[in-house]
Amino acid sequence: AMKAIGQRVVIQSHPVHQYIGKYDTSDFWSRHLRWGRIRKAQAPLAFLIEPLFSSLVSGVLGALASSMAWHVPPSKFALFHFGVWSLCDLMLARALDGSLRMWMPGAWFVRELLSLPLWVHTALGNTVLWRGQRLAIQRGGLLKNS
Repeated sequence: AMKAIGQRVVIQSHPVHQYIGKYDTSDFWSRHLRWGRIRKAQAPLAFLIEPLFSSLVSGVLGALASSMAWHVPPSKFALFHFGVWSLCDLMLARALDGSLRMWMPGAWFVRELLSLPLWVHTALGNTVLWRGQRLAIQRGGLLKNS
């Protein structure tokens, strides 16, 4: 779209730090639900396979496959899988923020457990609540008063 109007897109080489502010569990859920539903509207096929790339679903599928193919106990595969996955995420968090906090591994674990229920909730609707106003998500991700 930018090229069509004679513009070009340039991507920043460094992350932009965002301060989201303090929020509770409901705000966290609503924010991720809103972004998930916008992603679903913009790229529905990619959204359908999104759970396969979560640590939980890929870990379960990997544990089943390694058990059947190489007789690796699913518990050993799962321990290794989640250990490597969490280590990578925590290293990324440290690279972006410069530090790790004691609560981060627990927060990572809870986030991963909530990823599949959040995806299901995202899949079941096409509206979002934004600053107290219910909006319908149109094809392509545009928001409209509902």
